[in-house]
Amino acid sequence: MTKEELIEYCLQKPRAQICYPFGPDYIVVKAKSSARSKLYTFAEIFELEGRLKMTFRCDMITTRFLRVRYKKVVVPAYRCKPEHLPYKSTLDVATFTDDKMKYFVDLSYERACLVATYNRKKRYRLAAKK
Repeated sequence: MTKEELIEYCLQKPRAQICYPFGPDYIVVKAKSSARSKLYTFAEIFELEGRLKMTFRCDMITTRFLRVRYKKVVVPAYRCKPEHLPYKSTLDVATFTDDKMKYFVDLSYERACLVATYNRKKRYRLAAKK
């Protein structure tokens, strides 16, 4: 999957939009929650050492599984707060098929939108369980 195809697929998600908080080469795709007016990041697309990478989010168990199953391909996220590391991973796009990449985008989008529906108390409890 090329960078353009990946971005295009991300933008097909409802209320998705692009921003460039770290410069023009680092693309962040966010979705606006229907429950809140806040934007939630679900994909970060960038090049590192000449390879296309994507940072995505999912639940803690899936994150651990993917990091063990795809060692050196799925790694802890770049540009990530320490408290988000159990939930965010970076992967090498060229290693996976288009269908698998779409699965990772879908998983991340659903996770971002799910957490957005939680009230503040529930989000704090979720963060405390890590």
